[in-house]
Amino acid sequence: FFFQAEDGIRDAQESRGLGDVYKRQEQQQAVDTKNPLLFIDINLGEGNSQRIVVFEGDRSEDLAQEFAQQHNLDDDMKDRLKELLDAQMSQLLQRIEEEEGGSLQSDEELFDN
Repeated sequence: FFFQAEDGIRDAQESRGLGDVYKRQEQQQAVDTKNPLLFIDINLGEGNSQRIVVFEGDRSEDLAQEFAQQHNLDDDMKDRLKELLDAQMSQLLQRIEEEEGGSLQSDEELFDN
């Protein structure tokens, strides 16, 4: 992997019925109204690069699990991805805290770790 993060998901599951369609639309609308906190570009090799978008309340474990399933990554790669997500999310929180003079909520409040 090659990871690149920037400050700053689609649901790949097939619909299981009309109720599922509405539920996913509501979830997508909720995502559309949130501001992304972090963009992480993942180079999967052979010119294939995918982006993970991190929003407030996202858990690194869930993001890594979803990405690993979508891209057929093994458990070792999923664990490495989670560690990198943790590090990037922590660095972002430190930068935000420095900019706001230390009045930021904890990692656990901003990201549901």
